[in-house]
Amino acid sequence: MIAPALTLRLEMEIESDSRGGFWRFTFLTIDGQLFSQAEDWEPDISRDRLELLTLVRALESLEYPSVVLLSRVSPYLEEGIRFGLPQWRTEAWRWEYFDHAVPICHQDLWQRLDWDLRFHRLILPSEQRGNLVAAAASWPSSNVSVYPLGGDRQSRVHRAIRKRIDGPKVPAGISKKAGGPWPNDP
Repeated sequence: MIAPALTLRLEMEIESDSRGGFWRFTFLTIDGQLFSQAEDWEPDISRDRLELLTLVRALESLEYPSVVLLSRVSPYLEEGIRFGLPQWRTEAWRWEYFDHAVPICHQDLWQRLDWDLRFHRLILPSEQRGNLVAAAASWPSSNVSVYPLGGDRQSRVHRAIRKRIDGPKVPAGISKKAGGPWPNDP
């Protein structure tokens, strides 16, 4: 099975007065070319649900199993994927709240995301320091190879991996967390 490596950028904007939200997802190939994009407006929705809905729709739009690098994500979504999904799956999609088992928030979307992750390998921002090929190798399927869409497999993958995963070179003594107009910063 061949899994294209794509970078996913999620964008959301909530209007405080109407509780409606705009969402957009953009898939880019490893070499930065636009692969696909979609956007829409959702009425009466919270920020957490809008972000989760955007991710689910993005993954469900992919035609083939893929390796997807998330460019930026909220702590709510990252912690839910890393820690919540495995626990909720075994606990029948409930969590303990003051000695009572209550359904998790946005259960319908978390279950759809759990289903989507059976087909796609999602690489979170916290996992993106290092080599994409090594990260993709941790995918359950042992016969998965990674390639950038449309290009020479060896040289372009390694250049793109270094550029996208490790990020830009930051001058010595300056922390990237301090903020700044870094190239390739989404």
